[in-house]
Amino acid sequence: MPAGTTRRNDGASPVSILTRLIEDHSRDQNPMGAPQYNPYNAFLSDWSDAEILAVLEKSLRDPQCMLPGGCGENIPHFLLGEWLRRDADAALAWLQNHDDPRIREVLTKTVACYWPTDRAEEGLRRALSKESCFGSPRSYANGAIAQSAKRGAAEVANLLELLASHNLDNWVEFDFPDHFDFKSLVATDAFRSLLGKASDPKDNRGSCNLYREWFNQDRNKAFGWLAKQDNPIVWQSLFPWDDCGNDHYVWLAGALDAADGPTRDRAMDAFQSENRAQSLGKKPETALRLLNAVHDPELAARLRTDLTAQAIYYDVRVALPLLENLSDPSARIALLEKIDFSNPNYQGGFGFPDSDKALFRAKLVEWGATPEKVEAIIQAIVWRKKP
Repeated sequence: MPAGTTRRNDGASPVSILTRLIEDHSRDQNPMGAPQYNPYNAFLSDWSDAEILAVLEKSLRDPQCMLPGGCGENIPHFLLGEWLRRDADAALAWLQNHDDPRIREVLTKTVACYWPTDRAEEGLRRALSKESCFGSPRSYANGAIAQSAKRGAAEVANLLELLASHNLDNWVEFDFPDHFDFKSLVATDAFRSLLGKASDPKDNRGSCNLYREWFNQDRNKAFGWLAKQDNPIVWQSLFPWDDCGNDHYVWLAGALDAADGPTRDRAMDAFQSENRAQSLGKKPETALRLLNAVHDPELAARLRTDLTAQAIYYDVRVALPLLENLSDPSARIALLEKIDFSNPNYQGGFGFPDSDKALFRAKLVEWGATPEKVEAIIQAIVWRKKP
């Protein structure tokens, strides 16, 4: 409950209630959040719909609630959101029939945010038909997929076809129930169409989201399907941007250890592309978890090369633990000598501060590199200056 408020309005006038809300809102700085988020849920729980409407209408005439940056800027959003939660049809009808088009436009985002999750497919279709106050269909797509997934793979495929007809299928964040039948979904034309779009790195969000969901539920079956795919974008699902749990990379090490040569090659191509190695290299503890779990020496060497090279271009200090994980200093030098630092796949990051070159040079000397080898390694790295 927002600080300083009471549960019941005790017959206070809309003016006094709104004044109190603005004061508390200004102090607490309650921003708009994720869909269905409302910091006033508890405070409004014993209000009638009529009371909410009275304060909402007052807020829409208050500059502090309607001007950008005003102390109560999001109060109308939260009030209408509570009404939509209780009675979406009544709240929507009030907004659609409001005589001020500016109010209808401002609160359209509220409808998208608080539209009932169990009516997401309805919301999507009404938005696609450009019905007043529904806003962008994209706002309803995720909820619609989640709703259809409860009815099975065929329903998801039908909805993907609808989304694809409006170029929305690749913007979906998938949320599948437990034991979802992914095998049936990947056999559909709708999925194959989504998979075809994954050939474009700029147009692969939907497919990668779907694979991630499958991996989360049954990674062994997902990997079995993935091993037969040639598209490198698909393979990026193996190397998520975020740390998805302590055991993911341990499992992945075992899967790649057991894989055949072509499967490994496809995985490594994905590892290099789109800075996946650099993303993992930013977290030395996670990268080392993967490296230490790999048993095949050749695979471990390939992974360590990519991780080290991209980590160096991200932050020299981040790369040092990956190198020092090799107990023999001469092995660290040998690894650095083999890396092709001119490879554009390695050159991410934002450049180097002036101190990094001196730090890296000192480490090379500490590890016993000869002056000639120190200079050769230093010269091989493209030391772009950090802006």
